[in-house]
Amino acid sequence: MSNLSYKSNPSYSFTLMELLIVISLIALLAVAAIVLINPKKQLEKAWDGQRKIQLAKLQRIFEDYYNDNETYPKNENVCYDQVDQVDGNCFCHICGLSGENNFSPYLPRLFCDPQHPKKRYIYQYDCAINSPSWYRICASLSDESNYSVAGPNIKAGKCAVSCPADPAPKYCVKGAICNNCGNFSNCYLPEPCNQPPSLYQDYNCTISCY
Repeated sequence: MSNLSYKSNPSYSFTLMELLIVISLIALLAVAAIVLINPKKQLEKAWDGQRKIQLAKLQRIFEDYYNDNETYPKNENVCYDQVDQVDGNCFCHICGLSGENNFSPYLPRLFCDPQHPKKRYIYQYDCAINSPSWYRICASLSDESNYSVAGPNIKAGKCAVSCPADPAPKYCVKGAICNNCGNFSNCYLPEPCNQPPSLYQDYNCTISCY
């Protein structure tokens, strides 16, 4: 009887080095996939797409409002905060923060910027007359560029200047005092600013920004 020795099949065995190489390749592929997909960039694209869709819907709804009322909405119709007025132009912010903040029967709840309150929809209208004849709605896109829609009587454009990027200071009103609230995150805390805050780029709180 022959003496047969058992030998393992080398095709089914892996050395530690081979395992490390496979794991390294998987890790490299995962990193490459993350870089290519860039989740932050994809999220920003989704936010910007949502902004454009919502502003287009608001534009159609505001035209319906004008056809029914022969005037565009005022701040008390669509805004959740106090109006700022500069040279006959009024500025306020649109967002359905609560169930009471609706635009019935045109819209059950007003849209909010997807990054609210860091970014907000600005509503600008002609408040030099009792019945506004034009308006703009503006959003700040992820690259900080301005995107807006407007009524047929005025061109789309900027509603207000962008606030300076962090760490440059921003200003807000606390009580009756214009206050340096610092960066965006700090400005939306209740301690330095009236809530909801209106931001300004100057220490006199006269130049609105977003």
